[in-house]
Amino acid sequence: MSSHTYYAPVLSTNSIVIDLGASTAAFSQAMAELYGCKCYVAEATSHNITRIKETELISKFHYAIAGEPGKLKLWIADDECHWGSIRPSGEFKFVNSEEVPAISFPMFLDRIGVSSPDLVKIDIEGAEFELFDATSDHVLQSVGQLTVEFHDFMNPDWSEAVNRLKERMADLGFQIFSFSGRFNGDVLFLNRRMINLSAVGLLKVSFGLKFFRGFIRIAKRIL
Repeated sequence: MSSHTYYAPVLSTNSIVIDLGASTAAFSQAMAELYGCKCYVAEATSHNITRIKETELISKFHYAIAGEPGKLKLWIADDECHWGSIRPSGEFKFVNSEEVPAISFPMFLDRIGVSSPDLVKIDIEGAEFELFDATSDHVLQSVGQLTVEFHDFMNPDWSEAVNRLKERMADLGFQIFSFSGRFNGDVLFLNRRMINLSAVGLLKVSFGLKFFRGFIRIAKRIL
């Protein structure tokens, strides 16, 4: 599982972070501790959602993020992280399934009353394609930055879909950085309308310097 690289200098106590596919919310716990910002968590599996502790800064919601609202069949991997996917792929073994409530990303924003989040983390096990397809250009352009784990490492056939999404995001004014080599397990989209990087700033992001070291340190302590 890849790290989630983000651009730290623009985050503060006034920031809003959205954590989609939170597992047990280690990312949100780290964000709350590092920056004192408000975090909204969406997690699909019933096993993990019960393990997330809500605080003044962390609010949890039992949803799978999908293309449309309703119910989804989620296949549960035979893995200690107890993650689930709507489309079992790769070499993973899926031993159980459960029906979970689903909601689109724009509907989730409405549900939590947020119109312009500063950072959105997306790690939803292959459903990221439905998320982007169901989200308008206007809504995407309201986000400061997105850190996304695409799952083309599970199925190389998905790489073409990832490339189309990258082209769309570039057309919408996002600067795109890939940190995971051959596949796209750690991709950062920075909204150039909201985050104006200097040449030095671009160089720092490109080399991934000091953007998620704090998260790794805090997450290890929490876990």
